[in-house]
Amino acid sequence: MTASQPTGSIRGSLTWRVGALVSAALLVFGVAYYVAVLMPYGGRIASAGLAAAAANARAHLSSLFDEVHSDLALARTRLSAEAASPRDPDAFSAQFTSYLLYKVHVSSVLFAHESGQELLLLQLADGRWMNRVTDPALPGKIRRIWRNAAGRVTSDALELSDYDPRRRPWFRGAMALASDDATNWTEPYTFFTTREPGITASMRWSGERGERYVLAFDVLLRDLARSVRKIEVTRRGFIAILTADGKVLVPPRVAGLDEAKAAASALLPVAALGVEALSRAHAARRAQADAGEADFTFDDGTWRARFERFALGGTSIEIVTAAPSADFTPSVASLAFALAVTGSVVLLAGLWLAWQLARRVSRPLEALAVESARIGRLDFSDRPAVRSSWREIDSLAGEQARMRELLRDATGRLEDANRGLEERVALRTRALELANAELASFDYTVSHDLRAPLRAINGFCAILEKDHAARLDDVGRQHLARVRDASVQMADLIDGLLTMVRHSSRPLELRDTDLSAMAMEELEQLRRTEPARRVRVEVEPGLHARADPVLLRSVLQNLVGNAWKYTAGRELAEIGFGAGEREGERVFFVRDNGVGFDMAHAARLFEPFQRLHAEQDFQGMGIGLASVQRIVARHQGRVWAESAPGAGASFYFTLGSQG
Repeated sequence: MTASQPTGSIRGSLTWRVGALVSAALLVFGVAYYVAVLMPYGGRIASAGLAAAAANARAHLSSLFDEVHSDLALARTRLSAEAASPRDPDAFSAQFTSYLLYKVHVSSVLFAHESGQELLLLQLADGRWMNRVTDPALPGKIRRIWRNAAGRVTSDALELSDYDPRRRPWFRGAMALASDDATNWTEPYTFFTTREPGITASMRWSGERGERYVLAFDVLLRDLARSVRKIEVTRRGFIAILTADGKVLVPPRVAGLDEAKAAASALLPVAALGVEALSRAHAARRAQADAGEADFTFDDGTWRARFERFALGGTSIEIVTAAPSADFTPSVASLAFALAVTGSVVLLAGLWLAWQLARRVSRPLEALAVESARIGRLDFSDRPAVRSSWREIDSLAGEQARMRELLRDATGRLEDANRGLEERVALRTRALELANAELASFDYTVSHDLRAPLRAINGFCAILEKDHAARLDDVGRQHLARVRDASVQMADLIDGLLTMVRHSSRPLELRDTDLSAMAMEELEQLRRTEPARRVRVEVEPGLHARADPVLLRSVLQNLVGNAWKYTAGRELAEIGFGAGEREGERVFFVRDNGVGFDMAHAARLFEPFQRLHAEQDFQGMGIGLASVQRIVARHQGRVWAESAPGAGASFYFTLGSQG
């Protein structure tokens, strides 16, 4: 074979050569570590192995209980914000049904008031749902509501019961918490509703009138037990979790104790479980109360056990890991010397092979690097081709040559395109300057040439009223008043046209704009104009956008002003300003409960001089929304409305990438 016809694979060659080197190095390192570290420090390794298993179990516990704490805090915040009450089982069930379906480790949700009112939501094994309703107004009774899997009520009846949530540990513990942000965890116990072991987490909060509420989740421990029992300690070692008073919360995975028996043995005393190794570990723990580890004898050998306390609110549980010490003791020391010598020879050979391989690979790669740097400087002159015996490097050199040709052609086309683009930019700049000049001319014409006849009309009307009023009868005076009103309306139309033109031509000055403060200022100004009106205002705080503040104030003036105008007939007007997300886009809105409009005519809303209501009902020129549409479009956004006759209106707008 010649160098011009490479057949070797750099990937395959590097793989087996470097693989041999790495394997040899790992082998030597493993033997050295086994002999120099594992054997002399078997006890430390045993402690580290038990600690690692305990840390794994702690991670499972933290994952479950942290998730429950976060879910509980989130649900509490939502109930508090909605001012929820434990008197509405339908709303309570609708709110938490999906949560219980998704969080299989939570069996039920309880919601109680300090007066003794309580709601419970529980799904049974057959898919049905049950609400338990407790009310001090019905002493000695509780109400049970049964629902099918779809949530529809199938039964609703009272039962005799002296149950009072205020006597339950989860309620009393939550009420005794020092902070509303803390979580109370009960001692593990068997749930009365499901007859399964678990623990109840609860939080409390205060309502607007100072009354206190408690929300609690019943947390099943069966999934935790399964995951913890799968943790490997050693071949004969095990892990278990005990309650503070020595009951088995998660039994060890040992022969003769399958998952069914393990589930049935939950919350049994250690001695009653029948696992001798765990009983001896627990006895050693009691004998050395302050020790984190203890050794004990079992099965004709020495075992080591580790004990870690896992704090859970006001209570705690204990993680126990145990294994025979022999599981951590080296047993193949006789091979250490031979493996070390062999590993040293292989390592030296691997170093030599790696050096030779790097030498063969580095030369053509260095040449390719130099060529790449030259191309990066846009130097496309021809150079001798890079050759290599490696197929991959030879292919890379060919692709690099093709890339140079492509870049050369693309650079030429780009230069031609840039020249054409510069010409088009110059043409469009001139067209834009001409359009701006025409707008300025229009502004001047409207401001001066159209206003002059109006001033003349108003002047002559004033002369007629002052000098010739006596010659006019009532009909003539009415006609004269209509003429003056029409001239005033024409002046308003001219002002509206000028506003639209100036909004369309004014340069944008984008900066951070507080829309919430701007909306509140406009509403307060409107309130001062009509202090007798009853208007409920809701402005979402903290809404900012990168926009032109002058133009955005005009948008809010028009939208808020329309909301104020079209709610005038309401006994209690409602006007709101806020923001939300729609399909990943931030959307602002102004909402009211005014007269609304028919969506069949919505297309006319943003056209100049188009009105959906009679002028005698609501005054206006039909210019405001057209100005809004133009301002929003200049911000690369869009505006639209949703309404129905008599049902109020909602106007939405976006601000494109600036918003």
